[in-house]
Amino acid sequence: MMRASRINFWLGAASQVLGCLGGLIIEPPTIEVLNNVHASLSLDPPKWSKKTQKKSSEVYINHISQKLNRLSCSKANDEGPDRLAWMIVRDLSDIFHSGRIEFEKAWDKYMVKDRFSRKNSNLPNILPEEEEILGTLYNWLKGGRHGWSKYQRDLTQQWAVSRVRKLKEFKMTKGTVRVAVDFHTFAMAWHCSRVYDSIAYALAISRSCHWQPRGFEDHSIIEVIKKTPMWRKSDNCATSEEYLKVLMAMENPHSAPPLEISPKLGQYDVDSCYLDILNKFNHLSQILNLSFIHEDSQYLFWKCLDSATDDEDLKFLMEAFQDFCSYFWRGNPFDNSFKYHQLVFRIGSKVRNYLGIKTEKLSGSNIERSGKTMSTKQSKTSEKTVIEEIESFYCKTRLVMRYVEEFSQTVKQKGFISVFHPKPRASLAQLRHLAFLISDHMSPLYSLDFNEEAVVYNINKQLEIHEFPASIQHSMLGIMGNKHYSFENLKESLLPSIREAGQTQLEAVETFYENLEFLVSKMKNKSTPLSEETKKDYSYVIQTKLKELYQLILKKFSHNEFQNNTVVWEQVFLAVKQELSSSSSENADKLIKVLKHGHLIRRNIPVLHHIYYIMTQTNEKEKKIIFGVMNHKLNSLEAEMTPIEFERLSEISFLVQALSKETTYSVWSKTLLGKLSILPHDLAMNFDEILFDSSRSILARKIDHLFKFHRIQNVLEGVEELLSEESKTTLKKITNFLSFQRVDCDIMIMAQGLMKGLITDFSSSYPGDLYMNCMKI
Repeated sequence: MMRASRINFWLGAASQVLGCLGGLIIEPPTIEVLNNVHASLSLDPPKWSKKTQKKSSEVYINHISQKLNRLSCSKANDEGPDRLAWMIVRDLSDIFHSGRIEFEKAWDKYMVKDRFSRKNSNLPNILPEEEEILGTLYNWLKGGRHGWSKYQRDLTQQWAVSRVRKLKEFKMTKGTVRVAVDFHTFAMAWHCSRVYDSIAYALAISRSCHWQPRGFEDHSIIEVIKKTPMWRKSDNCATSEEYLKVLMAMENPHSAPPLEISPKLGQYDVDSCYLDILNKFNHLSQILNLSFIHEDSQYLFWKCLDSATDDEDLKFLMEAFQDFCSYFWRGNPFDNSFKYHQLVFRIGSKVRNYLGIKTEKLSGSNIERSGKTMSTKQSKTSEKTVIEEIESFYCKTRLVMRYVEEFSQTVKQKGFISVFHPKPRASLAQLRHLAFLISDHMSPLYSLDFNEEAVVYNINKQLEIHEFPASIQHSMLGIMGNKHYSFENLKESLLPSIREAGQTQLEAVETFYENLEFLVSKMKNKSTPLSEETKKDYSYVIQTKLKELYQLILKKFSHNEFQNNTVVWEQVFLAVKQELSSSSSENADKLIKVLKHGHLIRRNIPVLHHIYYIMTQTNEKEKKIIFGVMNHKLNSLEAEMTPIEFERLSEISFLVQALSKETTYSVWSKTLLGKLSILPHDLAMNFDEILFDSSRSILARKIDHLFKFHRIQNVLEGVEELLSEESKTTLKKITNFLSFQRVDCDIMIMAQGLMKGLITDFSSSYPGDLYMNCMKI
């Protein structure tokens, strides 16, 4: 009854507000706010009764302050302030997920005039002790977090820690607790606004398109909406009454997750293209800050852009993007979801109809209408033409976004609006280079784990540091893969092909062993002694099989490298063409430079891991042998190198020997990583080969102590007399190589632990321990 009366009151009030202001968010109940606050502070929830619910907010603030103070007395001195600071920062982070926000009116309501902490209280709006922390929060919101790295978990953590440190400079008082609780209600309101916007967006798409978009089906509210006439194709957007009914069906909008949508790159049917255009325009217009352009100059800004091209498609797309940018000009509006629904529906309908008209002209319908039947060849040609047209339109969408951002940067630099002269776009050679580097960055450093985090070289962070256009950052996030719902994840869609290629190679080795085991079993089961001729035949077969195995294991296993997989390479290159061909040649060169530097770091960091493994897994006597061989090999190469090359390798060698007793990985990383990150890759590989050739026999012997035999030795047990001298030599090569592979695998497992922070000192481990544990699993 209570919920029903609350809904009816809300519905009546919202209906009045909807027509003029667009406001739909009501203040959450006191119980909900305080329960949320206690949960965020990890405090036991208060016990509610009719009497306690009538207390003033000041009483609740006092209770929370007392609980936090008791924590500081009973536990660490800063336990209370620490929890309070982290609650504020989590709320701040949640607000930033709304993008660039227009927050002034909401701030005035929740943090100044109608503060939750003033309910039934005679306290003034702002106490003197609150002014400084309020000013800090206001400035953080005003500054925002520009760029796309706010969606990266590691960066968010760094950012959060710095904010917590700043907040803990403020003394914890009732005033700071009051601000924290009010800010929590402010964050709850913004979260609700984002949830309502996501519903408005989903409804607009469902009504402007025949096709139901992917990604929404997992949300509970969708099942409710689908039972109404709302979730259908329509010539009109939802009415205010229809829209209100949908919002009424949502439970706890202040804490419910927003609707998420996850389209994928590389799909170019009409509906996918339509949805992708809306998503890209919608996301970029929220990030792209054009507010520096005066309101009176906006018309001239868009007119100059429009006059830069005669292409009808570009003009149409420019107009659609302008509508989104105008809506988000000052940031994402607060509590304006119905108007947002109307905007998305209007733009979406135009885009969908425009695409439909373009493709219908090419689909062959004119031939069918004239009474002619299309041949299979004509049908395929027509289908290909339609796809090519959609791909072209897709690229023009990116071009529009690039034009707008490039022109806005020019205007900001010059301080005035003039004629827009687009720069040359990326060449095919640049796109191929980008595709290769991107494929390399997608490939895991170590094949045992396809889900490596970007801890070696975070491209998205680098793009922000180098101030790349937001549209390029957006495209790169989609291509490289990420965990935020607003973008696609190409990498995730390509991994099955990579795993399949790796599995095929593993199956080839397994098939070989099965065939050899069958052959050996056949030899052993002979009831009569083998004749010399038969022995020769069997010996020849075994020799042939051993050579086959040697070639199998000698073959470089590169199945985990994206650029070496034809299917994957084609998809990456297609995505790069679609996403980055609209970039200027200048920005393409800049992007290549950043990716090449990352490529060098990624390809050279295994050298650091090899060095660290060898130095922590050998004793002083063994190191003396290794350094002796290594110095001899290095000196023998001096004549083949330039003086600078030899000097750089000698410096690395000197540092390794000087640091050889150190066991902490962070010390090795701090000393060598900087030098290895600028060392040409061929030089790094030279040093790696020298060091590994000098040490692998020592390491292989240590690991082999954990294992009795290699599989090939077990298979050939009992038929050793049939092995020719050549076969024995080949078998020795195979077992040596397999021993070296065990060392490589042990290093791979260690390296993953180092990169994830699970291992900090490897000296307590024994060679082969990690490999042995992995084999048991």
